[in-house]
Amino acid sequence: MTTTSLKTKMISGAIWMVGMRWSIRLIGLISTVILARMLVPADFGIVAMSMILILFVEVITEMRIEMIIIREKNIDDDFLNTAWTINIIRGIIVTLILITTAPLVSGYFSEPKLTNVIYLLAAGTFIFSFANTGMALVQKNLEFGKEFKYNVVTKIGTFCITMFFVFYLESYWALIIGITSGMVIKTALSYCMHEFRPTLSLNGWKKIVSFSYIMTINSIIGFFNMKTSEILIGGNYSTSTLGDYTMSKNIAPIPTSELVEPLSKSLFPGYSKLVDDPTRLKNAFLKTIASMMILILPISVGFYVTMPDIIPLLLGEKWLQIIPLCQIMVITYCMVAITSNFYTIPVVIGREKWLPVIGLINFSMIIPAVYLTVNSGGTLTDIATATTTVSVVYTFIVVSIVFRLLRISMIEFWYLTRRPFIASYVVYYCVSQAENWMLITKVILGMVVYCIAITILCILTDKKSSIEYDLLNILLKKFRT
Repeated sequence: MTTTSLKTKMISGAIWMVGMRWSIRLIGLISTVILARMLVPADFGIVAMSMILILFVEVITEMRIEMIIIREKNIDDDFLNTAWTINIIRGIIVTLILITTAPLVSGYFSEPKLTNVIYLLAAGTFIFSFANTGMALVQKNLEFGKEFKYNVVTKIGTFCITMFFVFYLESYWALIIGITSGMVIKTALSYCMHEFRPTLSLNGWKKIVSFSYIMTINSIIGFFNMKTSEILIGGNYSTSTLGDYTMSKNIAPIPTSELVEPLSKSLFPGYSKLVDDPTRLKNAFLKTIASMMILILPISVGFYVTMPDIIPLLLGEKWLQIIPLCQIMVITYCMVAITSNFYTIPVVIGREKWLPVIGLINFSMIIPAVYLTVNSGGTLTDIATATTTVSVVYTFIVVSIVFRLLRISMIEFWYLTRRPFIASYVVYYCVSQAENWMLITKVILGMVVYCIAITILCILTDKKSSIEYDLLNILLKKFRT
């Protein structure tokens, strides 16, 4: 594949994936607004408690088979059949663990309602293990239009079912039924949208297991990095408190995760095709990060400064207590967004053994920070502050490791990203001064200020070598055609 065609496919894929994630997020946002007004924080706390166990069992058995399919150059039906069979075996193991441990988890959280909730989620997990592994070929072949339909249709179906039951039951069961239905819908659609029909086979199991054990270790470490705070809050505070924390974690990453996750997913196959050309891989990675920063930084800053307006508008007066919590978490998720694309590089270049090392660094910082804060009776804001501090330090460490692997200097990185950093600070200053303005006027002000600041900075610097200049040319060409 030529450089031009690969670049075109990566850009096209990124656009499809961003469109998909924003479509899904729009549906999810509407769902969250309705659910937040129909349910109470304790309902969200129950769901969060159950999902801690579900996610833990998922990660300790995680195989990341789709990553193997995308990375491997030659994939035949026998390999896909083996992947499907291993997924089913894994699904059976996961279901049995969930059923067995449900009463124990219910006892730890002192919440008897959890047992039946976990049983239903276990059923959904079992069904989803039969999903068609042929769908991984869609991503491998950069067919992101099909991926868009697959995920958006699933989300629409899940939304409709959840809304029906929230108005009918007015309880946390609406969320649980919605999650389970989503897994069933996704499984059915995987067969409707791809012609591959898997059969039982274990002929290619060695290749999968040899790759997967590293990814499993990394997933386990990642789970504790992400969920330690929720585990400790659930065991030491009320269900409503955990509900507040969970809602904050749902709201804070909205602007960044819906840009970064789809971009990372679309770029991984492209990076894989550049693995034999380190210079092209390095340049593609740097330009991708710089392009992402142009959006991540101003959006995060804008979200942070307008949070006091956003929460009452979206969720209502009963959620006002989470405003400072959301603001702190926006900083955390900005750091997460910046580093999210970094984790694909070790996998692409065959150095995935670095991932557990990177995860353990975060683990060694986040666990004591959260534990000491909870143990000293800290508030949710204190816990969020502790995790954000760790995220900032961790970000610098991850950046340093990946830059070392690709032989990128901090000067190169700063040269490409200095304009969005400076322009975003200008946005923060201007919007924070407009404290009494309406939300819509603050948003317009932030957008105008950012565009003006970026334009001035491009004029003052070498504009023709800037990422902003390249992106503007691409948009102008698309507009003209």
